Amino acid sequence: KLVKKTAIRAGMARPAIRPKTTMQKEKQKEDGVKKSQKLLLTWLIEYDNLYDKIKDIITPEDFTEDIFRKVAELLYEQKKSGTVNPAQIISLFAEEEEQREVAELFHARIHEVDSAEGRDKALKETILRVKDNSITYRSAHLEPTDMQGFQQIVVDRRTLQNMKKMHISID
Repeated sequence: KLVKKTAIRAGMARPAIRPKTTMQKEKQKEDGVKKSQKLLLTWLIEYDNLYDKIKDIITPEDFTEDIFRKVAELLYEQKKSGTVNPAQIISLFAEEEEQREVAELFHARIHEVDSAEGRDKALKETILRVKDNSITYRSAHLEPTDMQGFQQIVVDRRTLQNMKKMHISID
């Protein structure tokens, strides 16, 4: 070790450069907000009756990631018209990377939910997390002079508090 350090200091050798693993980049941990938004979009596709239950609570604007918001807008439009076609939504994105990400949106899963009450609890927590994140995001990006926006945030926070007491079921 001493010889190596001396050689490096003298300029006769250089430190070993180890290649970085690409696995870490591919397996980045998703944050809870993104996962919640993905999960909610997946459930909106899987459960036909869920849209009618949450359309007044969660809007496409509540999805803070740009691609998620765009997918939510398209999905909500399809739900209103009565025909849901995930392949059509995927095909509207030009880039292959975007298409892959949108396809992943429709296959999000949580593994620890087995029972109906567990699924309902996960749904409620997911809706609350998406709504809370939306309020936080809008608060952070609100113009200081936008009184109407501020009033809407206050109303949304009150609604969020009331939602915590509600029971929302997938079935």
